[in-house]
Amino acid sequence: MNNLRFRKGNLEDLSPIMDLVQRAIEKMKSQGIEQWDALYPIQEDFEADIQNEQLYVVEIDSRIGCIYTLNKEMDEAYELVNWNDESYVVIHRLCVHPDFQHKGLAKMVMKHIMESTNSSIRLDVFSQNQAAMNLYKHLGFTVQGEANWRKGLFYLMEYFKESRA
Repeated sequence: MNNLRFRKGNLEDLSPIMDLVQRAIEKMKSQGIEQWDALYPIQEDFEADIQNEQLYVVEIDSRIGCIYTLNKEMDEAYELVNWNDESYVVIHRLCVHPDFQHKGLAKMVMKHIMESTNSSIRLDVFSQNQAAMNLYKHLGFTVQGEANWRKGLFYLMEYFKESRA
């Protein structure tokens, strides 16, 4: 997967994004991971991300292989955590199309994000999503706190970028 193109998402991407998300939801459910459903995430979430220029698309040979949102928005649960850094970005709704899963794409995308920001990175991960937990731990993220939301236990994680240019 050497032919990756990172770009901001646009409204024309909305239909393929929703298809990607629906396929990912079906795949997670088949693995017993009940993380996303008809209530979250919804099309309006992605529309807002696009309109706020916070949604990113990763194309592989002109196909959307991965999406994610990058901003400073955090749920209230994040505010209860003792974070390492006041300079941060938060990753939301990172999703890899099932056709590209288990090929290292999520790791490449995360490394791209880690290399392209000068701040620490925060995210939450569903406790039942072991593959995501393993990926984030492997990349140096540490659990800083927990949140109990509608679907269950989520870990609040941080990649603390100590040295900045």
